[in-house]
Amino acid sequence: MDSQIIIKIIVQIIIFYFLFGLFLYFNQTNMMFFPNSQVFNACENLDYTQKIKHNTTQLYYYQDKTNTNDLIIYYHGNAGAACDRFEIANKLKQNNISFILVEYAGYSGDKTKINQNNLNQNVHDVIDFTNSKNYKNIILGGTSLGSGFVSYHASLQTPHKIFLISPFDSLLNLAQSKYLLYPAKLLLKYEYDNIKNLQNYKNELIIFHGANDKIIPNKFSKNLFENLKTENKEYKLKKGLGHNNLHSDKLYNEIIKFIQK
Repeated sequence: MDSQIIIKIIVQIIIFYFLFGLFLYFNQTNMMFFPNSQVFNACENLDYTQKIKHNTTQLYYYQDKTNTNDLIIYYHGNAGAACDRFEIANKLKQNNISFILVEYAGYSGDKTKINQNNLNQNVHDVIDFTNSKNYKNIILGGTSLGSGFVSYHASLQTPHKIFLISPFDSLLNLAQSKYLLYPAKLLLKYEYDNIKNLQNYKNELIIFHGANDKIIPNKFSKNLFENLKTENKEYKLKKGLGHNNLHSDKLYNEIIKFIQK
């Protein structure tokens, strides 16, 4: 093959590499966050909750009158809306457990821009809201990307317990595994390092993960589990289940058992 043709091909590959890298950098928010058209105040499945806008953050808050000790704060995954998580909310309600479903910047009709600062502010707003309540036990739960919100929350306010569903060790590691040829550390605008944020956490924690998860392979949650310093930890690998079919009534019953023990 002619040397000029080889050089031309190499130049084209390099140009494509850099152009695709720019595409990844400037479009990562749209590639990570998938809010739907749900309107926050129009969530019929959670009509029994208080729909609250606290500072910049929208919250679905259910206050059980018979159990004033425990409050579950749940951070959902990157797709849809907090309203979609009514099944776990209903399970908590059935078991007389107060809860908050946290909605994110840019979700459920919120006009706030999705970025790291605004998402972090969501967590600060939740903490500020719960500080005005008198719950003895704050329990954090999160799914997928929501695990990053949980760990950040835990680094600011130590919870009584934590449950994580399909978590990762760090968003950086996960991103690097998806785009092997690119320096994720230089491109990634979002920092959710669950190992770092949970390094001082010593209370109870449980992780649930599907053995067939292709979106967040369970090796990432296993690495998180192995690096947690708390001795009060448990890992449950669910055979035959993936990322999107892990949630079930059976899983929620296990979570209730963990909360109530």
